[in-house]
Order: sequence, then C-alpha cells, then structure tokens
Amino acid sequence: MPNIKKFLAKWIVDYYKNKDIMLGDIVSIDENKDGFDAIINEQDKKILCIALDQPEKFNFNLNKEGFYVIVMLNRKESLDFLLNNWEKLVEFPNFKIFFINPFSDTDKKWIISPYIHNKVCDEKALKTGLRSMFETVEPIIDRNLKNLG
Repeated sequence: MPNIKKFLAKWIVDYYKNKDIMLGDIVSIDENKDGFDAIINEQDKKILCIALDQPEKFNFNLNKEGFYVIVMLNRKESLDFLLNNWEKLVEFPNFKIFFINPFSDTDKKWIISPYIHNKVCDEKALKTGLRSMFETVEPIIDRNLKNLG
C-alpha cells in the first residue's frame, strides 16, 4: 500500500512551488518540522501544511490565528469530515482545505476556506453547496490508491 500521507505532502509542496513561480513569495520550505508535513515560509507568513490521510484523526488543537492548509484525497470520508466539523473549521480565519484526485477526468482539486465560505454562503444550502463542490472532482477510487506511490 502506498504512503498516502507522503504523497499528499509532496503534492501540496509541489502545488505551492508551482504557484510561486510567478510570485516569488516563498523564502524556504521545511518538510516534516514541528509536527507539520511542511512549513512554507513566505515573506510575510508561515503556511503550516497538514497531509491528512485519515480525516477522522485530525487534531483541532491549533492556534486559531495561524495559516494552515490541509490536503486530503477527494473521497466521501473527506467530505464527511468537512460536513461533520464545519462549526470547528469556521473558527480558523486562515485555513484552506484542498481535496484532490490526480486521476480525475474532470477537475483535479477543489479548495475551500471554511471561514470565508461561511461568511458568504446561505446556511440552508451549505450541505448541498459543499456536495456540489465535491462533485466537481471525481472521488478517488481504491484502485487508484496503488498508483499514488
């Protein structure tokens, strides 16, 4: 079985490196430091990256003012994590969650900032809206997991 956590950590670091090609904001990247899978040191902030292979084990004991990125596979368990923990997640103003499937024939990722999304969304339509966003990327299937390594 491939190391999903390692794959996710590499994916998010590569994503930020590619995004930074034009911006030049990244000063350095520390991998596996201070309990995070990566710390992206930009000129004006540190982005603490968490590769989450088992969403149910996420620890919310984080500084609410920090900058965080979670990356996880786009699967039902990940969507359930988001829905079940929405009230906790919206307490973090600088928090992004990436849901990815590199094998998807549609989009490969979707991203949400729960704090911001909560400010602009209609509470009655929240679950429907999140499910719609989830469906923009195909859920990863078990047979693809062996290709992550």
